[in-house]
Amino acid sequence: MRRFVWLNGVAGALVLAASALRAHQPVTAVTWVDDIAPIVESRCLPCHGSPARAALRLDSYAAAHDAARRMKREVLERRMPPWPAAQGFADYENDPSLSAVEKELIAAWADGGAPMGAVPGGVSGAQPQGRRPGTMGRPDLLLRSPAAGIVREASRTIRLTTGRSNDGWIGAWEFRPGNPAIVEQAELSIAGGDLIGVWVPPDGLTRFPPGVAQRLPANASLSLKIFYKKSGSPETDDNRLAIYFAGTPRKVLRHRRLQCGTTNLEDGIDVLAIRPEIHRSGQSIEAVARESDGKVRVLVSVPQYQIRFEPAYRFRVPVLLHPETEIALNSPERDCAADLAYVER
Repeated sequence: MRRFVWLNGVAGALVLAASALRAHQPVTAVTWVDDIAPIVESRCLPCHGSPARAALRLDSYAAAHDAARRMKREVLERRMPPWPAAQGFADYENDPSLSAVEKELIAAWADGGAPMGAVPGGVSGAQPQGRRPGTMGRPDLLLRSPAAGIVREASRTIRLTTGRSNDGWIGAWEFRPGNPAIVEQAELSIAGGDLIGVWVPPDGLTRFPPGVAQRLPANASLSLKIFYKKSGSPETDDNRLAIYFAGTPRKVLRHRRLQCGTTNLEDGIDVLAIRPEIHRSGQSIEAVARESDGKVRVLVSVPQYQIRFEPAYRFRVPVLLHPETEIALNSPERDCAADLAYVER
């Protein structure tokens, strides 16, 4: 009897040990190499890579494995990747939000033990490549900040001389922060003239639609306003701006400044992007187009506006607004505005 009890005790211990072992073994077919690393590379590394804009690093399997549960929580609660616009109103081509399938993959990977998977060729230390998204090769014009220097201010405006004696047509541009850890946002405009665009992480290349370009007048300079976040130690910054020129466009990219309230459009336009602005975080803002036939379309709705994360919302398909359309820009913060990027019909 005693022997029987002893054997039962050993068998029970073995069952418990096997159960504990299974609990620490991967129980999912979703792996870092095959499924998660590609998502991290395209959606996360611009901020969580090296050099890092965020404290959490995800540029190696080891780092991501340790953060797997946190990754699951952040993506399921829609805090990451950050995107201020409410879902369901419009389709923006620069929306970095994860698809339902991508969220499910990350959740299954975290719940299943965050396995690495087989690395092709047996190479160790599987990690995403961190390619810069959307590059076009050698730019036609590469401009650099006049001097690096220690950053002491919250923002600085740099004037960049193009050295061009003839008119040109900007077809694409790319801001390349010299110190991604402290650069929060950048605004590019023609000095004394129109806005060209806004950069916020994880933006890469901004490319205008085919056949659309913005005029750069002869002898014009560019104005680059850069916003910084505070750092606990002295930091330097050295930025670059890449400009890609296009041929004579079929349509000219134009900008219109909207103020809080209602703006009437006399002519029909195709809206390419909209960038709302208010001066207080936590407030809401929305832009609604009301056409003469009663049709209503929400161009953008931002329930919780955040200063220093103010992207231009670029429509995947241009939004056609007919003549006599009203655009209502609404916010509890009465000092609000929006930049409308469009082409005439």
